[in-house]
Formats: sequence, structure tokens, C-alpha cells
Amino acid sequence: MLILSERAYRRSEAVLRLEEWLRDNLRKASGGEAKVKLLADGWIGVEADDETLLASIIKLNTELNPIISSRPPIAARIAEVGREEIAYAYPGLDGLTRRGRCSISELMAQLGLCGEPLDEVLEAAGLVEGSAISLTLDSPSSLQLDLLREDVQRGLDRVLLIDLAPGEVEELLSRPLVKNLVAYHRALTLLIHVIYIKLGARLDKAFRKLSREAEKLFENPTLKPLSWRKLIKALKPRWAGWDLNPRPPPREGGVIPLDHRPVSLWELFFSRIYALPSSP
Repeated sequence: MLILSERAYRRSEAVLRLEEWLRDNLRKASGGEAKVKLLADGWIGVEADDETLLASIIKLNTELNPIISSRPPIAARIAEVGREEIAYAYPGLDGLTRRGRCSISELMAQLGLCGEPLDEVLEAAGLVEGSAISLTLDSPSSLQLDLLREDVQRGLDRVLLIDLAPGEVEELLSRPLVKNLVAYHRALTLLIHVIYIKLGARLDKAFRKLSREAEKLFENPTLKPLSWRKLIKALKPRWAGWDLNPRPPPREGGVIPLDHRPVSLWELFFSRIYALPSSP
């Protein structure tokens, strides 16, 4: 049985829809069957005719692999965001819950974030109750850092979706109004997704429209707006050396084309700010 670091946050219906998605994908791939079982504290276990193939399907469709194994990193669920600590949880190989806490100040330092209020800074980075965080030895994994870097590089506001199975997200993205707002989508885990809003669209208006469309389709969906501007303001100055414009090999003579020179976070920040319509 595959044990997943996945469980319903507020929508038990999401588990049933996830089972449908897993079963449909395994049937298409091999004709096999898959069945979801609820473990301790609501964690999800999956029994399948071909668990190796199903594991590959899950890995290919998620950024943070939710399958529990003896090797880090672990895609833990954020159970609570307090004033000084974040509480997280995940299932062990025996299906029983493992719990831990980490200092918010230490977490922010490891992620290269600073500023206050702390909860708003963490929210801009997508670290909210019900979401996921990739951990290695109780610290953010290199994968978590890569995801943060990519969010900065994209320069787009985001909307976090919690408690929606992949099939439900596809259904939401197929709505005409949603299509006009969305630039990109990625699944962090099977039940946690991020929608990237097109450049030029205001986050508050896009969030309201997405919320209305989601509520028409699902009962009690959880959506969180994630501001790119707040994220970029929370980055520590030492991270301004990130190369946000990957360069090709130098031309003959070692000359790097000007259009591929390194771009600092602050250059990107101001270029995006002036390109966006001002808020009222």
C-alpha cells in the first residue's frame, strides 16, 4: 500500500474525487484498479494492482511527491501557523501521524525571508495552514527553496487551492472565465495546487472571480491569494544575487550577450511594478 502525506483539510469529497482520478489514470495506463483507504487521522493510503506504476503517475503529476518513504524530503502538511512556531504533520510508514514544530524565525532565515507581520510574509510564500512544506531533517528542503525561487522568477500573483483533487482542478480551469485569468497551473501535491494569474490582472479581482467559480462547482473550497509583490518585498537583500535570467554559453571570446546578463531581484521587482496597473 502507498501511504500519502495527503488528507482532507475541510472537504471529505476531495478524497472521493482523488480516488476517481487515481483509478482512472491507472486504468488508462495498465487496466489496473486502485482503491483509497483512510488511515489514522485521515491520512490517505492507496492499494493498487500495480503500485510501482501508480507511484510513477503520482510523481509525474506533483511537484512535492506526497508518497511516504524512508528517504527525505517529506511533503508535510502545515497544521497550524502560530506567533512563533509552525506545527506540521505527516504519516509515517506505519500510517501513524508524526508531528513536529519549527521556529518561524529560523524557517524564514532558511528561506531567505524577512519582514513583518510574520504571518503575511509566510502567506506570500504559500506557507499557510492546510498547505504543504517540503522538509529534510525539520528544515526546508532544497526542493522547497527551488519552488520559492521559481515563484519569484515568474513574477506572477498566485492563488493557492487546498482540498481539490486533480480532476476538480481541471474542471475549474476549463471554465471560460477562469481560462481568461490563468497563466499557469501546477500541482504541489495531489490535493494542493497553485494557479498563476496572468500579468496585468489584479489579484483581488482575480481571486474573487476564481472563488465564485470554485463555489459554483464545489462545496467549501479553500482558496488563498498569494501576492508576488509581498513575496518580493520579503526577500533578504543577500538573495538579490540570484540569477533570474539563465544564460547560454558565452560566445566566442567569452562575451556573454547583453540580453542574457544576470538580472537581480530588485531589477525584476521594479520592472514588474512599473508594468503592472497601479492599485486604487
